[in-house]
Amino acid sequence: MELAPGETLAPGESVEAVGFPVAGFYGPVLRHVIVRRGARVEMPSPQVLDQSNFNGNIDALRVRARGELIEVQRSRNLLTLRLRAYGSTFEARSRIASTGNTRPKFEEGAEIEVVGVADVADEGYMGRLELQLMVQSPGDMSVIASAPWTRSFFAPRIMFGLTLACGLGALWVISLRNTVKRQTEALQRRNESEMAMERRWREMAENASDIIFTLNLEGRITGINPAVQKILGYSESSMIGVRLDSLLASESRDILKLLLTGRTGESPGQGVFQVQASTREGAARILEISSRNIHKDGHPFEIQCIARDVTDRERNRKDAEIRRQALQRARDAVTELVRDRAFQDGNLTQRLGAVAEAALRGADAVRASVWMPDEKESTLSRKECRDLEHPLRSPERSIPLDRARVLIDILESTRCLSTENAASNPGARLLQDFGAETGLSRPMMVAGIHLHGEWCGCLAVEASTAPRTWLKEEEMFVASAADCASLAVGEEHNRQMAEALRLSERRLREIVNSLSEGVLLLDHQGMLLNRNPSAERILGLSIECAQGNSFLAERDWHFLREDGSPMSREEIPMARTLKEGKTTQNEVIGIRPPGGKLLWLSMNSSPFAMPGLGGPTGAVVSFFDITSLKQVEAVLKASEERYRSLVENLNDLVAEVASDGRVVYANPSWAAVLGYPPSALLGRDFLARVHPEDHAAASNNWARELPVVLRFRHREGGWRLLECSVRTFSTAAGEERGVIIGRDITSRVESENQRRQLQEQVYQAHKMESLGTLVGGVAHDFNNLLATIIGNVDVLVMDTPPHHPNYEAICDIVKATHRARELVHQILTFSRKQEQPRVPVQLGDVLKETLRLLRPSFPAGIQPEIEIEGPDPALTVVASRVRMEHVILNLASNAVAAMKSSGGRLFLSLKPWRANGSNHGFRPDPKPIPYVALTVEDEGEGIPPEILPRIFEPFFTTKPPGDGTGLGLAVVHGILHDHDACVSVQSIPGQGTRFTLLFPAAAPDGMPQVEGRSGRMPILGRNERVVIVDDEENLARRQAAFLHSLGYQTQAFGDAFQARDALLGEGAPIDLLITDFNMPGLSGVELVQALRPHHPRLQVILCTGLLDGGLPQAADSAGIQVLLTKPVPSDALAKTVDEILHPQVNSSLGPSLVLE
Repeated sequence: MELAPGETLAPGESVEAVGFPVAGFYGPVLRHVIVRRGARVEMPSPQVLDQSNFNGNIDALRVRARGELIEVQRSRNLLTLRLRAYGSTFEARSRIASTGNTRPKFEEGAEIEVVGVADVADEGYMGRLELQLMVQSPGDMSVIASAPWTRSFFAPRIMFGLTLACGLGALWVISLRNTVKRQTEALQRRNESEMAMERRWREMAENASDIIFTLNLEGRITGINPAVQKILGYSESSMIGVRLDSLLASESRDILKLLLTGRTGESPGQGVFQVQASTREGAARILEISSRNIHKDGHPFEIQCIARDVTDRERNRKDAEIRRQALQRARDAVTELVRDRAFQDGNLTQRLGAVAEAALRGADAVRASVWMPDEKESTLSRKECRDLEHPLRSPERSIPLDRARVLIDILESTRCLSTENAASNPGARLLQDFGAETGLSRPMMVAGIHLHGEWCGCLAVEASTAPRTWLKEEEMFVASAADCASLAVGEEHNRQMAEALRLSERRLREIVNSLSEGVLLLDHQGMLLNRNPSAERILGLSIECAQGNSFLAERDWHFLREDGSPMSREEIPMARTLKEGKTTQNEVIGIRPPGGKLLWLSMNSSPFAMPGLGGPTGAVVSFFDITSLKQVEAVLKASEERYRSLVENLNDLVAEVASDGRVVYANPSWAAVLGYPPSALLGRDFLARVHPEDHAAASNNWARELPVVLRFRHREGGWRLLECSVRTFSTAAGEERGVIIGRDITSRVESENQRRQLQEQVYQAHKMESLGTLVGGVAHDFNNLLATIIGNVDVLVMDTPPHHPNYEAICDIVKATHRARELVHQILTFSRKQEQPRVPVQLGDVLKETLRLLRPSFPAGIQPEIEIEGPDPALTVVASRVRMEHVILNLASNAVAAMKSSGGRLFLSLKPWRANGSNHGFRPDPKPIPYVALTVEDEGEGIPPEILPRIFEPFFTTKPPGDGTGLGLAVVHGILHDHDACVSVQSIPGQGTRFTLLFPAAAPDGMPQVEGRSGRMPILGRNERVVIVDDEENLARRQAAFLHSLGYQTQAFGDAFQARDALLGEGAPIDLLITDFNMPGLSGVELVQALRPHHPRLQVILCTGLLDGGLPQAADSAGIQVLLTKPVPSDALAKTVDEILHPQVNSSLGPSLVLE
């Protein structure tokens, strides 16, 4: 058909545009263009528009606008088109090549595109140009055919054409022949192409899944594809010639009749309709048939139909319609539920249960449940459940919240989620896992419950059958039901928030009312809106006069600054806040209310905005009464002045130190003690003038706030000792500070050092005295034992002739007992329990004699040297010669032992010495008298400093076991102490040791020499009666036997009480009583006192193993003639007995005699 200008195609119509190429024209030929309603072309990339209906090589049809082509003009190479669209007229121009242009491009701004073929009748071309304008609008596609070309012919152009016609006449025949040849070849190629196209169409029809068939105008099938056997069960051959209505149900046959007669609203043979057909087995199938006419010579002669099996689709549509109706009823039920007053007034549990009930009915489900998180238990719990299969099932069930977290994240962005298409939908697969966790094993759908846009639970609906395809309407319903639950949760949350707000407001009001601070609420004019009881109490406000009044307008209120000067009302903190909108904090002001006392307040003022009004519209003022604090501050200030004056006038040194050690304050005492003015200390490190060795002690002790003694350098040199203590505190700014108080203890320490030396000397003396007492007791017991041994040995010596084989062994025993007796004398000398006679002794002779005795025992490599300075009278001391020899012998032996392995020089010197005001390391301090200095110096190993103070302790020795007793230097110390001597020890390890001893020099006149009594042999007794009493019974018997052998009548007792009773019970006289002093229960003195009344002429010899200082006086008062020290040798005992019993022979014997 041919369209007139401006005519449009109706939807479903087709137009055939016929054209053929001419010389110089390059482009396709349009055969058929079918435009369907609803077809779309995507922009901007070109798309092929139903290319299967084109018989040509069309690239693309791009559509820009719907409009009406008004005019097309061409002037030489310029193409002009005018288009009316959307109420406006558009004009586009485009130049085309001289050879033609099938797709001319318009200028920018044009919204159309032209596709067409050209048959041009000028410039050597034949035919006419037809343009197809494709436009798109929502809902349809239209094709508008343009008018033929209109040309403007002018005379010059006509003349030019006639001239050319004459010139080209000869060529026209040749050109026509060539054109006919080319057209013939093109027609042959077109026929071949059409045959190939027909083969392709036949293959497509035979392989199609839909039934493709043709009907004649009588309704009989003239052709059909193999799909009929798959859908209806009939073969192709059996269907040829069969009327279509024979396959249809009765209600569908009328539709076919209407189609054939053209009364379906479409052209005859065209349309889309549904029919119900029967299969070969008699089953009913619903077919959707689309048909169109096939024309021949411009008239329809066949109907082409395509039938598609839509049985399942229609059934699902009907099922969906049924569910839609149920859904509508459920939606109505939800609407009624939301509007129901009982639902609105119910609690959250009741409302969630009603939502689950509505979801159960509306979604055609068997179970609906509401799940909400339990933050305390960290679980997702089922709060409400409606179950048709198990109506009595308890709703309590929960799963860990972290396992449902991914589903929660999906539901936060998705309104509804179902298990449909679980294989391709990760969310649906996750929903299946959620169903397995919660016990919902069938197809389900979940919609999120939200509170203020955030997920707070979900509504889960479980279907009754599987599989189940959820409708969009069902999803919308479940989502709507979840929205109802969200509404209920939101209202419950709002109710709880409102209740919490009311509770918070009441609590806040109670807190404000209970504050000790005053709180005022002012409007923008300073009018009092509200206040708390503390404000009324502090300011003295009453409810009647306070409410609605303005502090800023009251003239009876007076305000003061912190310094006491008047303050204007514009300077009040609340006035500045109302005017400038600024906050003031901790500002101190004075207020004098009308008729009241002056109050000092610390005030804070902050702006606030009234609800519904922009910007600050009032002020909140808080304050507390600091009147008492101001009074305390005044007192504190006065106290501070007093303490400052006190600190400034202290004799102690006071300094305040920052955390980094800098001095921030120092009192004037630093100048008096150390010579530094306080200004010289400020900003300096406190430890800068402390001895470097004291820094560590200062840091350690101050960290624990312990006192420490430090050495400070004086400004003029030297060191002063300060006892410093520190206390830390924090300033108001939070900075750590320390207060150091120092006291000059230099003089006190020197005095304490002297006192300590004296105490050490006293302690050493007491210690040596205590040790002496202990040693004396041991010596006493040892003397008793030794006396027994000596007595028995003396008997053996007397009874054994010199030529006897055992005589030498007995003599060795005698020598050993004498050495033991000498050892006891040394012990007693150390303990000062036994006095030695002192005579003037020339120390030079003693030194030479002792060195002569020692020289043979010196090992090789030791060279002794002796040096004696001064005359003999100046080197004379009053002492015991034996003890002097012992001192020299002990010190020299120790020096030789120290040089035993290395050798060296042994130097001994003797010279006069006098103190010159310094003790030179002597202990005790030398007195201002003449001394004789004895020095013993060696080059041995020396004495380590740590053991030097212990060398004089008894039993202390550094020698290996068996090489020393540890008593040598202890005895020396006892001798020195007994002779008022001083000692100084200087030793350097590896270089040697020097002992210097100071003995008081003898007076010039000296002491008379005491001549010893000449001994004589004991004489025989004259049968005198001698009684011997000793707690050592063996010793008493031996002495009795010895005296009996000398001619005495003897009687021995081993017990003092037994002796007393026996001697008091008999009347026989007693010539001599020999008794021990220290006996258990009854001493020798007490025994003598008990016997004296009955034997007034009794003579007594008292023996003791320990001669105490008070014993001679006690013996003399008891009338005892002689004291003997154990062990008593036999010859000394015989001599003493003889002298007492035969005084006429021994007239030189005095009234009392003490023998060793």
